[in-house]
Amino acid sequence: MHGIRPFHSRVDIDEELAARLTLAHRVQALQITREAISNALRHGAATWITVTLKQQGGVTEFEVTDDGRGFDATASSPGRGLGNFVERARELDARLTVESQPGRGTRVRLTFNPPSL
Repeated sequence: MHGIRPFHSRVDIDEELAARLTLAHRVQALQITREAISNALRHGAATWITVTLKQQGGVTEFEVTDDGRGFDATASSPGRGLGNFVERARELDARLTVESQPGRGTRVRLTFNPPSL
């Protein structure tokens, strides 16, 4: 069994915004975070991972970024993890963006309409 290598993390969550999220948004954000971190550590050898939730330009943005190996997102066939991201975004009527390049890490971003006050 392989141990997880040490890594650093930063969590930047707008707590007021998080409190207004629906249960479905919270659950899917948690699952995406778990999958993205697992991928970053197992496949990307990341040493830094950042999780962010903020309101930006009238929309809610949820993002997980890492400084790992990255991959060619245009040439890579969607693996099971990326397929899971797509399905979770679809369930929330959210826009999913996965940005990655070899040697430049990965960014997984969900953008959706802000919850009502």
